[in-house]
Amino acid sequence: MLLTAAILVALQAAAVGKSTTVVFINGAKYYVHTVAAGDTLYALAKTYGVTEQQIIDSNSGLNAATLKIDQTVKIPFVDEQKRPMTKKEKRRFKIHTVKAQETLYSIARRYEVAVKTIIEDNPDVDPTALPIGYELMIRKSEIGDTPAHKVDSQWNDYKETLNRTAPLDSTAYHIVQPGETIYSLARRFAMTEQEFIALNDLSDGLKAGAIVRVAAPADDQQMRPDAPQTEQDTLAASDSRTEMTRPRAFRTLSRSQRLDIALLLPIRTQNKVNENYVDFYKGFLMGLDRMKREEGINASLTLFNTAHDAAVIRDIVDYDEGLRNADLIVGPVYEDELDYVLQYAERNDTPVVSPLSTIGQRRSPVLFQMQAEARHKYDKFGGMLDGSRQIRLIYAASNDREFASEITELLGDTPHESYNFAFNRTPTLHRRNADGSSGALVDINAMIRDKADKVFVIMADKETDIDRILTTLSSARTSITDRGFVAGDYIVLGNRKWTRLGNIDHKVFFKNNVVFAVPYHAKRSDEQIRSFDGQYIKEFGSLPSMFSYRGYDAAVIFCRAMYEGLGEGMEPLTTVPLKTPYRFEFEDGMYVNTVWTKEHYRNNFTITTE
Repeated sequence: MLLTAAILVALQAAAVGKSTTVVFINGAKYYVHTVAAGDTLYALAKTYGVTEQQIIDSNSGLNAATLKIDQTVKIPFVDEQKRPMTKKEKRRFKIHTVKAQETLYSIARRYEVAVKTIIEDNPDVDPTALPIGYELMIRKSEIGDTPAHKVDSQWNDYKETLNRTAPLDSTAYHIVQPGETIYSLARRFAMTEQEFIALNDLSDGLKAGAIVRVAAPADDQQMRPDAPQTEQDTLAASDSRTEMTRPRAFRTLSRSQRLDIALLLPIRTQNKVNENYVDFYKGFLMGLDRMKREEGINASLTLFNTAHDAAVIRDIVDYDEGLRNADLIVGPVYEDELDYVLQYAERNDTPVVSPLSTIGQRRSPVLFQMQAEARHKYDKFGGMLDGSRQIRLIYAASNDREFASEITELLGDTPHESYNFAFNRTPTLHRRNADGSSGALVDINAMIRDKADKVFVIMADKETDIDRILTTLSSARTSITDRGFVAGDYIVLGNRKWTRLGNIDHKVFFKNNVVFAVPYHAKRSDEQIRSFDGQYIKEFGSLPSMFSYRGYDAAVIFCRAMYEGLGEGMEPLTTVPLKTPYRFEFEDGMYVNTVWTKEHYRNNFTITTE
């Protein structure tokens, strides 16, 4: 039996196909492997010549139980001993010495050589950080084989691979467009200029075409698409048209008129169906059905597959009557695909709904952003951080800079105290000095026994630290009450990213009165959600996803609004189509959803929302 088991394991390891995709992240080199059926940590380790622990350490939250099909996994690259090239082999290459302001992208375009070819022939250099003076080998036989638009697509593919392997909610990657500056990028990605500079080597300046690291978008990760960067000329034109404008007046339909809708989604890319957008489409159909049954709205829907391709979108806008006759346009999904659609919509006063993205730069009076606007994230939390409670910030060795920046801005001059958390067999808190170092030790139990109302804000970004801090606080409270003492009331202002960390038991959220700001709340035990889920399962034979709910909301909100009045002169559009409320207000040149939900995990193990 043991021999049989050993043979099975060996076969399992042999079955793993080794990826040829390699990326550099923070100076380290990794294979990018997409998990297939039958892949195990043991098999991956054997195939790539590393240990299982090395794979686990390279992927936050990964273990044998969480490994799943189609998951993207980073695997440390093991350098193989290669013999030196012969003179004859070297003659196959042209040597290009990297100059100031050059990127691998610009060099690939100059020689019209595939990005992947240059990366394969120069395995020791990070494609995103070519050092000046580096001698890059360019394969002579392929010079002139790859036109500029294909180089653009390949460079974008490499950026997208980096985004798939980036730690969840920490950083993302962006291709610098002509005209973009440190200031504009920092503003677009809700960072300070200093934070942007700290993430990137800018010793050679900010270069158009370079791949840079930015803060991950603040919108909900489940709904966050990793937008491709194509059609650079279109994007550059977009940047020049971000001036603030007045709202437009859209046509209001009578109940006897048919509503023509164009829905633009990347349903299929490279012959692969994206189930998230299929779910959105199904939810949208459910919303249309409700509008027809309850309000008699006659809607005609034309679905377009955008294929993540700006050229496809341009053809749709220029030539397809289904879009040109539309009274309402929903999509496309990505901000950098919006520009050509908006140019058309602005000329024709047609409302355009961005259903999933938080818009960074493009502003238009015809645009409606459904994703909750980041600057309104803490509108409902003012009383928590106004000084009426003791405010205690807890830092760890590694902290979420985006969250910390949000809290610092919210606090302003409000008095607060800061602490450093450490764990070495037992948890400890130390007063945090101005330079971030640890000062005097603090008695955690005495802090919890203090009867003053408190709010703790935990800045840590590592799952282990977050779990330990929350457990430490709740354990101290339990210990105090078990001994017959009274513990002071406290709330923890949480980072909603915690809800997606697989190894944190959500019971600690209830035990600590954790409060989150979330862009969407859809608890399956709610009556409205249960009813929707039942209808969806009956119709499509599967459970709806968050994309299904958003598709439904989009159809209900905007179909109804096209008959009730949309645009200039209207009051803020406020509605609750399923469970989550929306309120659209005209800000900074477009309509944005200003509503975030305050989600409170209470001590009695109930969740309330506001």
